[in-house]
Amino acid sequence: VTNFKAATGGTDPETLESAKLRAPQVLKARTRAVTAEDFEYLALEASPLVARAKCISPGATNDTQSIPPGVVRLLLVPAVSESDGLIPGEELELTKRLREELQSYLDERRLLATRLEIASPQYVPVAVAVRIKMKAGADPGQVAADVERRMYHYINPVRGGPGGNGWPFGRGLFLSEIYAVIQGIANVDYIEEIKVF
Repeated sequence: VTNFKAATGGTDPETLESAKLRAPQVLKARTRAVTAEDFEYLALEASPLVARAKCISPGATNDTQSIPPGVVRLLLVPAVSESDGLIPGEELELTKRLREELQSYLDERRLLATRLEIASPQYVPVAVAVRIKMKAGADPGQVAADVERRMYHYINPVRGGPGGNGWPFGRGLFLSEIYAVIQGIANVDYIEEIKVF
């Protein structure tokens, strides 16, 4: 037997620590979506193609996008292949197949009177311009590549953010964070200027 095409779509095995954290959710949800946390947990359980989930229910947000009673909006971030570079916008969009698969899976588990809306979060493109002073003898190309890679990783919606679990939903980006990320890079002596667009 010869495999002419490599396998795709798999996931790494679950660690023991992850299983210990997941067990209470399994016992609590019992395959029923009642609370916002239930919807988030079940969306992640439904498909390995979902990296992150955020459930917004009526009264849970202070923004101008009010959600009517009885509606639950589930924002999903798909799993992406690249973590330390620019992620193309189309990779962050939910495919029609994934959306239908999750809708079907969650419809079987939601309360009858609850209407479920599955959507992608609104992504805000960010550009960062940095002027730094390198340590003596440092390779400018390597330092620039290190800064770029670290910034792409930090502002990543799937694996970035302060905790490394993906950029928090609805959270802004602060200059102090960018200073801290760049200052921790080897061969960076000091930062002269940072601009965020």
